[in-house]
Amino acid sequence: MIDALLGFFAGMLSGFIPGMHINSLAQLSSSDEFMITAAGSFLISSVFQMVFFLSSVQEVAALPLIGRLLKREGRLSVLIYHSLGVIIGLVVPLLIYKTGALKSAYWALKPYIWLILLISSLLLIIKSKERKKYAALFLLSGVVGWVAINNIREAFFIMFSGFFALPLLLERAGKERHVKLGSLDFDKKSLASSLLGSVLGFFAILLPGISSPSIMATVFLPAIPSGTSYISLLSSITASQYLYGGYAKSEIGIERLGWLKSVAEPNPYLLLTSSLFALALSLLLVRKLKSLSLLRVPVLVYIVGLSFYYASMWGLLLLFASYAIGRLSIEERVERTAVLGSLLLPTLVGKLIPMLLF
Repeated sequence: MIDALLGFFAGMLSGFIPGMHINSLAQLSSSDEFMITAAGSFLISSVFQMVFFLSSVQEVAALPLIGRLLKREGRLSVLIYHSLGVIIGLVVPLLIYKTGALKSAYWALKPYIWLILLISSLLLIIKSKERKKYAALFLLSGVVGWVAINNIREAFFIMFSGFFALPLLLERAGKERHVKLGSLDFDKKSLASSLLGSVLGFFAILLPGISSPSIMATVFLPAIPSGTSYISLLSSITASQYLYGGYAKSEIGIERLGWLKSVAEPNPYLLLTSSLFALALSLLLVRKLKSLSLLRVPVLVYIVGLSFYYASMWGLLLLFASYAIGRLSIEERVERTAVLGSLLLPTLVGKLIPMLLF
């Protein structure tokens, strides 16, 4: 019980820190209850990264939209649509719990994963408004990702902190971000988007390298939902992967999500319960909190310090390189999904090399 409570509040707190991901908490405890409740509360509380810092590890492509929605509708609406996606994304996967559906789909798709990754890479470039710049950043981040993943401890944390958190934190240094509360609102289209997200999450967990919600939405949907529906869609894809990831570990023996590596037996009901409690707490906090600007400097120190701790000067070099790429994508107005080449290209190369050799 104590582990569950500690995990719940650790996950809640992590949601307030830009660039923070649930994977970073895996080293704090070996308890299943700690990690599962932390994951559940983090799914909800991560909305505060978006609201107060306009930062998100998972939903990078939605940040410009979220910024506009915050100005127009307020932080309460963003919390509601984000939470709707999370809850639906956790409820729908329960329908296939212990049915073996994920295992069957995995073995059916496995021979074609390399082809899906290749086509996905091309589609991301083709759909970009700045194709040449997108392709260049995609390849550049892919090279950085390949080198980092194979040589640097906790490369994902360092890279994604550089890609997303640092540019936003430094860009807004000294600038207060006050966001109006707004009113409680609901759009029925967001419910449909949440259901769609839970389906995309099923395939996302089976496809390494393109499991990012932003990539899944861009590659597999002919048209991206607009407005609040997009927030619900991406949140549902993210949340559903937390459960599908547990199924994949139990049924197939593969670990797609970092935080699940320290979990011996995934418990979907505990995960959902934690998210529901986190939603109740977040509804109170979102009304009380108006700014988190005081966290800016501690977060910067945290990111730089942890990068150095993980990989000494190499960690700082990777952080700087990732920051430079992240800033470049902003200045050149290239879709932020371009930097996810750091995940997709190493995965694609890893699939193709064995095929070419054998």
